Amino acid sequence: MHHRNQMRARPSRGARAAKSHGVTLIEVLVVIGIIALLTSILLPVLSTALYSARQIQCVSNMHNQYLAQIAYATDNKGNFPLRAGSPDYQRFGWGSDAVTPLLGKYISDTNVMICPIIAQIEQASSSDLAYGSNDWTLAGGYGGWNTNEPYVYTAYMWFANFQGASMVNGEPNPPKSMRQLSNRGTFITHRLSFYSGTMVHEICHGGRGIGQVGSPTNYHCSDMPVCYGDGSISTHHQSDIVLHAYSDGCADYW
Repeated sequence: MHHRNQMRARPSRGARAAKSHGVTLIEVLVVIGIIALLTSILLPVLSTALYSARQIQCVSNMHNQYLAQIAYATDNKGNFPLRAGSPDYQRFGWGSDAVTPLLGKYISDTNVMICPIIAQIEQASSSDLAYGSNDWTLAGGYGGWNTNEPYVYTAYMWFANFQGASMVNGEPNPPKSMRQLSNRGTFITHRLSFYSGTMVHEICHGGRGIGQVGSPTNYHCSDMPVCYGDGSISTHHQSDIVLHAYSDGCADYW
């Protein structure tokens, strides 16, 4: 009886082997290699998906900006707010102001003025960081939509009733009223502006920000969404981007 109890309590050879077996270095390296491989495959896919989502949000912003201006014009005999200076200034001094009449009633959520792609631009200049906020201010009276500064600009160029642009290459003049809207005239887009010399403002998808070095044949802009007077929106890819206007001492491409 005593002998049988001893035999019953003794672990089997297989159990002893399993108990002493651990994870080897080779197995760890195999797992790490699999994780690294999956990461290298998934990261570009996730990056592309994130960029596409931001593109969709930008187009949605343009659509809401368009509807806000149309709603304002509908309530004001078809006329858009008078603007001048530069197309990306929604307020350029109090005589050229689209912010005051639209803010609140027509644009209640000012986040529609922030492009999620251009908001990623990071530079030393604090003015570039402004494209990710509506609360920023700078010396000289510059600020975002949520401020009372006399100069308000964003990453979006508005052409409705903009005075001061010379349109070229078949681009219609900016519409002063709803009666002049067309499916060919640009209503909203981003900014790719070339100045004399080699200075360029790349406030566009894939751009580097303001005051960069470049030329019409050497710049960083992957795509440019354009909202037309009939509310339709299309995307101009880099090969489609051409000169459309001269304004504020520069050549504007989209």
